[in-house]
Amino acid sequence: MFSYSGIREVYFGDMALNNIVACYSVFECASKLTKIVTKLPNISSKQLNLMFIPQYAKDNLEIVCNYKQ
Repeated sequence: MFSYSGIREVYFGDMALNNIVACYSVFECASKLTKIVTKLPNISSKQLNLMFIPQYAKDNLEIVCNYKQ
């Protein structure tokens, strides 16, 4: 989906990222991805691994939580 794209930010909104099984080829080679915005308070490293974000992108990835109660 976003493999080899120039996508820089992803906004997940209320999506339940803990239900991710595997997202092959969604972010696999999205080397310019620098920011994930989510309303959820935490994204685990397991969830990031299941998104197949390249390690070199994960090393510089900013995760922003705009969670409001």
